[in-house]
Amino acid sequence: DATTQESALHGKYLATQVGLCIECHTPHLMTGPDPLDVNSLFAGGVDFSDLFSTTLMIHPVSKNLTSDNTTGLGTWAVMDVINVLKMGKAKDGTGICPPMPLGAYANMTVQDATDIANYIKSLPPIVHQNVGMCVFPSLPPPDGGVGGATETTDGATDTDGAETSDAGTDANETGG
Repeated sequence: DATTQESALHGKYLATQVGLCIECHTPHLMTGPDPLDVNSLFAGGVDFSDLFSTTLMIHPVSKNLTSDNTTGLGTWAVMDVINVLKMGKAKDGTGICPPMPLGAYANMTVQDATDIANYIKSLPPIVHQNVGMCVFPSLPPPDGGVGGATETTDGATDTDGAETSDAGTDANETGG
């Protein structure tokens, strides 16, 4: 409808001119006149590991924000995107990884967050799987290993025998 289109247009301005969404969620080119890969706008894959290699020792890679149902946000509702922006929570309720500037977005108006969400939801799908979305180093289990915890091949700890999520799921991904 016209109201959603107008909202998305304002969201485009916020995501591409005011905020850093486009900068962090678009692969960068090393040569050429355009620093961003215009064929992969908002497809994610920007690696921020260097920013955290000596502090948090994590491997965050920006998420594909396009409407692709498998590798992007195609299955996310507008409210899911708003929750990432305002509360730093992914669709599944888990926190998102840095460098997503949660503080910068948490205080934006609900209307601005809605506008960005409407723009993000309007992006055409780009199939672009980003590996290692946010991988934290494995930590010892809270019980010190007494509870039968096992380390999985991806470095996650499985304490209840349930399958652990891999780094390519919505959990703990760099949103934005």
